[in-house]
Amino acid sequence: MADLSKLQTEISALKESLRIKQQSIANINPKYQANQAYLAKLKTDSVSIQSQIAAKQAEVAALTAPKKEKATPKVDYGQSVRPPPYDETGTLNPGYGINDEGQPYWAGEGYLYSPPKTQEDVPPANAATPVRPPPYDETGALSLGYGLDEENNPVWIGPGYNDTTGQIVGETTTNSAFAVITPSKQPPKLEVAPDWRVRISLAPKSEYFYMSSDPGILLPLIKTKGVVFPYTPTISVGYTASYDTQNVTHSNFKMHNYQSSSVENITVTGDFTAQDISEANYMLAVIHFFRSATKMFYGKDDIKGTPPPLLYLSGHGQYQFDNHPMVLTGFTYSLPTDVDYINAYPNNVEIGINGASLTPFQPQSAGGAGSPEAAGPIRGAINNAIGRLFSSGLKKGGAPKPPVFAKPPKMSKEVTRVPTRINISLTFLPIVTRNAISNEFSLKDYASGKLLRGSQNPRAGGGIW
Repeated sequence: MADLSKLQTEISALKESLRIKQQSIANINPKYQANQAYLAKLKTDSVSIQSQIAAKQAEVAALTAPKKEKATPKVDYGQSVRPPPYDETGTLNPGYGINDEGQPYWAGEGYLYSPPKTQEDVPPANAATPVRPPPYDETGALSLGYGLDEENNPVWIGPGYNDTTGQIVGETTTNSAFAVITPSKQPPKLEVAPDWRVRISLAPKSEYFYMSSDPGILLPLIKTKGVVFPYTPTISVGYTASYDTQNVTHSNFKMHNYQSSSVENITVTGDFTAQDISEANYMLAVIHFFRSATKMFYGKDDIKGTPPPLLYLSGHGQYQFDNHPMVLTGFTYSLPTDVDYINAYPNNVEIGINGASLTPFQPQSAGGAGSPEAAGPIRGAINNAIGRLFSSGLKKGGAPKPPVFAKPPKMSKEVTRVPTRINISLTFLPIVTRNAISNEFSLKDYASGKLLRGSQNPRAGGGIW
């Protein structure tokens, strides 16, 4: 009995060692190459321990096996004496079968009864045995059907489970246990900025502010799809990594333990000018857009209680700002005393010559191929200037005719004055969704610049700061 107790103790120790190694295998992320060699060693050790356990258990079985007694002579039942249909355990004895009524009958010496297979036991001819895929595919992405537990270990959820959406979407095909899943609803794709100018816009398919059915004085922002800075603004972005400092007793140095990383406030400072009515209307729309972006929906709004809208920053190319999400926390502008002021007529949408710089590529209007308007505002202005030169009646060496000042076009009586030059200052908070942090972020992809492309990563909610 001493040997038996020792064997059982050794088996318990081996099983505990095997459990620890199997737990380590489950916790190690196979996506990283540095873990692969260690993972292979753990698997080899696990197989070796299993072999040792099997050998020890065989020794225990040999020690605990009952001693063989002398075999009793076998009774020859012959033709006249048959064994009972069932033995002491209720199992059908050899030589018997079961008829259609479920009753035992004598079939003959050596006959072994085999119950017929039912329809449920017979798999369909085209059925495939479901086999779970590995937790991670070749690219290191989580395979379909798996989720992550609280410790970020892969856990099998079931066929069709998509860890990105947290739902079981799509259907499996007849011959495959794992079909390619198509999410039922994709997030709206962000637009690619048409040029490198700095632009602050609303989310796609928004139904408020300049994208509402009645934009009011924000109407000029429709053509530029948000606020476009006519002059390059100053943009400041701060990135920090926080470390907890510990003073070690009797040491010449301090210990620094990493805590977290963050993106600080974003400040944008830029100038706007107004040299005609169109630019004055645009400046007024810009001022009121940023004033509105600091307010929540409330009172009579259909979506009352909704926080201030999310804004997107684009500019300076694809790897600077590409639809980076943010919220406005501060807007400051001043009305200077050392510049002239110009009248803005928000209810009039007539375009002046300088307004063309905001939308340089205009489609042809309905004025006809020969009209100045058909060539767009820039060329139309040039054609008008040439036309005035030819119609002035100037002769070589002659003096120009005295100017004739016509009355300005009839405008609305509601006049708003804006300065010809203004400086605005904006403060934003960077926004990164919880989904983007948990399911879309990868330092490898971020370092390569892939996650900066907000227009290419709609699932991340825009460019990641």
